Amino acid sequence: MKNKIIGLLVVVSLLSLPCYAGEGEQAFKFGRAFINSLQHLKTFEEMRIESLNSEDSSESEFSAAARKNLQLQIQEIQKAKSQILPYKDSNNERIKAAADYIIKSYQKLEEGMSEFFKLQEKFYSTPPEEINEGEYLAKFKTLHAAQEMAINLLVPTSVQVAQCLVSEQPDEEGSLSYLVITEEQRKELMLKWNSIFSKSSKNGIQPVRSHSEACAEVLRTVLFGGHKSSDERE
Repeated sequence: MKNKIIGLLVVVSLLSLPCYAGEGEQAFKFGRAFINSLQHLKTFEEMRIESLNSEDSSESEFSAAARKNLQLQIQEIQKAKSQILPYKDSNNERIKAAADYIIKSYQKLEEGMSEFFKLQEKFYSTPPEEINEGEYLAKFKTLHAAQEMAINLLVPTSVQVAQCLVSEQPDEEGSLSYLVITEEQRKELMLKWNSIFSKSSKNGIQPVRSHSEACAEVLRTVLFGGHKSSDERE
């Protein structure tokens, strides 16, 4: 009797949930796209650290290398954003909302990096005697802070993506214990995740060292955690 009552409550609750054609397939593709975008974010962060740790002692040579490095960093952010753009008009409201947030976050980061690039170009093209170092330093610090703020916005997006992978249909106990993707799709996402982040997250949860790793860790808890795949639902 108890199971029948719970089953009835589940059916009634489902009537109020949005229904999307091919929800599992959409969520799978969106999850894969997000992991791909994190791969570009990871590359961006590695290049950013490399530029900050540059030991080039020649100012002119360093400025040329820094320009090139910044251009490549901006390209990686653009590639990361391009992975998510196809989902900005999704008919799945959860995916659409997550995609919108991710795109805006990447856009802010891209704009900040572009402004940083322009300021650096201006700095190195200005005769030394005409440079107000205090003014430039203040601008560089402001832009750097804006970049950090933009990249920090990306971390909560992984939670939204993870939510897109979890079914809104509760189990018999009322818990959201199932994913909307099949076991085969899940394994493909796990394989993709491992190919990018396995070295930075071995033997369980590890202290994250970057924003891309923080985002990846949230997805790991869903993909590798206790949730059951959609085709395991009885």
